[in-house]
Amino acid sequence: MPESAILVPSSITRLVEPDTAFLGLPIYLAVSSRSEYFVVDRYALRVSRFDSAGRFKGTFGREGYGPDEFKQPAFLQMVDDTTALVVDRLRRDFTLWNVNSSSVVARVPIEGEPGPFVALGGSITGAVFDRFRGTIAAKWRRLDSAPEHLGTLPAAFAPTNRFATIYGHIPFTIFEDSIAYLTGESNYMRIADSLWNLVDSTAIPRRIRRGAPETVDTALTDETTIYDISRQLSTPFAVHRLSNGRFAILHLDYAVRNNIALGSMFLTILSKKNSSRCTDILLPVHDSTAIPEVSFRGDTLFVLDQYVIGERAVTDMLRFTLDLGVC
Repeated sequence: MPESAILVPSSITRLVEPDTAFLGLPIYLAVSSRSEYFVVDRYALRVSRFDSAGRFKGTFGREGYGPDEFKQPAFLQMVDDTTALVVDRLRRDFTLWNVNSSSVVARVPIEGEPGPFVALGGSITGAVFDRFRGTIAAKWRRLDSAPEHLGTLPAAFAPTNRFATIYGHIPFTIFEDSIAYLTGESNYMRIADSLWNLVDSTAIPRRIRRGAPETVDTALTDETTIYDISRQLSTPFAVHRLSNGRFAILHLDYAVRNNIALGSMFLTILSKKNSSRCTDILLPVHDSTAIPEVSFRGDTLFVLDQYVIGERAVTDMLRFTLDLGVC
């Protein structure tokens, strides 16, 4: 198995978590332009706020069906430095929060089960699963009007009886002129126009590690279980376009240790030459059974790294610079 290059973080910040706001299960991360960190806690059903030095600044939201409450927050993005977009899968709505006053500015219902959303250019676009129409891309130009349906996402994103890990966590990035999305089953990235019409497709280059199959289909048999699949997959889970036009892909490579499937995180930057020095770059993050929480800002990647020291879990914010001249 060939050795992978390692990208060292440019900085590591320890988040100071008070006992009253300990991060039980961080599941989504957003970073403001001032490097403030916002983290969704699945256990506490709230969003915690930390400043650039990792100091705790407060929370917003709590469990419930009230106007300032969550039932299953499933996506988080900073619209600007004072406004956060939170999608609630169980309530089937999204909210815009003023993070300074910890109050809801707007709440918009969603007809279907929401996936990830993106706020861009004054509009909000998201993936919504409808049992009759499949997974569609919906765009809200105005919060007080019905969304525009951009099109239906590929069938690979729809839930199936055999394998549905992509369902509900569709990795895609929307730009002003195009959409980039990943198909985890085949390690492909596809580019669509703003109406979701496919215009380009490219394979994500990688080395063969730990016997990982080229596609999920090659790993499936009549007796295959989700555990069998997870122990041999290399799954892309995030895509971002850098300032030089290159695409940065994050993917997990799983291995089984002590009967637990743990994933290591790798970075691939798609370049014209697909240099081996830009493929499968290891990010020194603690291995996890879950997809790590990440956030991009420009050519910077932020990774939430939670692990145990002694009897207490600690949370670090790792910052990586992705402006790699070699790519």
